[in-house]
Amino acid sequence: MKIVIIGSGEIGYDLASVLSKEKHDVTILDRDKDCLTKSSETLDVLTVEGNATSANDLVRAGVKVFRVPVDAPKGRLMFDKESLDNYMADCRVLPRP
Repeated sequence: MKIVIIGSGEIGYDLASVLSKEKHDVTILDRDKDCLTKSSETLDVLTVEGNATSANDLVRAGVKVFRVPVDAPKGRLMFDKESLDNYMADCRVLPRP
């Protein structure tokens, strides 16, 4: 599975470590060059320096479509797969020309 992780801090690094060991195709997107260097030198991942709020940077990191939670009832916990599937929307990243 292709996975893009936003942020290469402690949590992002640990998540990338686990997923890359499971042979997923992992890319990390972050603005911090030092964190990206550590990740690329110690993990089997690709790294992209950029901002996750920039559509162009997301596209450079390989994000074309992503899923986000939408319109979940107030107070509804969305930790089980059925709940997540019912309240997810596919979104496309459209870079500026």
